[in-house]
Amino acid sequence: MKPIPVIRAAAAAAAADLLQEIGAPVECLWSRSGMPARARIDRESFVPMHLTLRFGEEAARSLDAPDFGVWIARRFGLGLTGRFGKAVLHAPTLYSALSVICSMGTMHNSGARFWLATEGDSVRLCRRLRTADGMFRQSDLLTVELMVAVVRSVAGPDWRSAQVALQSTDPQRVCPPSLLESLGDGQIKDGCLATSIAFPRALLSRRIPGLEDVPAGTPLDSEWLGRTPPTEFLSSVDLVIESTLEAEQADVAVAARAAGLSVRSFQRRLADAGASYSELVDRVRFRKAMDWLHDQHVKIVEIAFALGYSDPAHFTRAFRRWTSLTPLQYRYLHGLAAQQTAGASASLSALPEGLRDARRRSPTTERSQETAATRAARCATPPPGRRGRSRPRAGSRDRMQ
Repeated sequence: MKPIPVIRAAAAAAAADLLQEIGAPVECLWSRSGMPARARIDRESFVPMHLTLRFGEEAARSLDAPDFGVWIARRFGLGLTGRFGKAVLHAPTLYSALSVICSMGTMHNSGARFWLATEGDSVRLCRRLRTADGMFRQSDLLTVELMVAVVRSVAGPDWRSAQVALQSTDPQRVCPPSLLESLGDGQIKDGCLATSIAFPRALLSRRIPGLEDVPAGTPLDSEWLGRTPPTEFLSSVDLVIESTLEAEQADVAVAARAAGLSVRSFQRRLADAGASYSELVDRVRFRKAMDWLHDQHVKIVEIAFALGYSDPAHFTRAFRRWTSLTPLQYRYLHGLAAQQTAGASASLSALPEGLRDARRRSPTTERSQETAATRAARCATPPPGRRGRSRPRAGSRDRMQ
């Protein structure tokens, strides 16, 4: 089962920066498209490809700019694609640059495939997106403009492709004919198998002037290469869920839309993989909660909202269901375990007031010889409550501790 396509956030984040410069409602467009907030900061992180496609279309409609993709590409050039674009720019010849695009393109966008096709004295650079519909015209315009820019680096600034094809469709004819005609000298076709441009084969061996002369095949930095897109369906669903949680839209319909699938197809694939959406949401929330609870500077209330809970008490109940501890109890025990590992000890008076009685009566006392490190690791039964008070019945409202 193929994973859900994801793409690095660099291009969408750069477009958002430009929208902010011109006073466009970028925050509204970003959230309406379902894009996670972290993507504007960590620009090499992966986000669902369909969210970025939707962001481009939303921005073009909001600005009434059918040439939005061309505009962004001309403003930023290949630098728009982050480190991937820089690797292309470091190639000494046109053939080397196109080889980087074709071989490393899936590391930038797992839902795109690039290849070269020879047609007599011409070569066609092709890109096909793995998507069920053709509603990504802005992505196509941006891609064609960047392809043309790469070829112009050796053919000159006035070069135009004689053949341009677009994979996307435009049934409402939002893009005027004059815009499409500006992309090349010949007829522009849409609804094709792939987006492509044609150029003379003789250009492949030309050296790219004005660029750093780095030997072909120079590797990207290890950090970039180490962050690979998900290769399994369930791991890609985890990434989709993370994105929708950050956008405070953890509904299955929103996740299916981010995956580019109908709700029915999305749930069928989950069932075939032996998983349910609610289980995966819990798994992602638990993993993120554990990471954030280890950071003492992040408030528990902030964690609850970041995980998509409308009420921090709901997060407390969920965390107790997962670990038999409240978030505050887990945070304290983890901190105590870290101190013991470093050879330090914590006095009973250092405990939060709500945990002192529980600590006195907990199995993690000196009498039981169980360390706080073991306690935090296995997340066993929660400490009993204060003397004379019973534990809350199932269904009762848990307190946020």
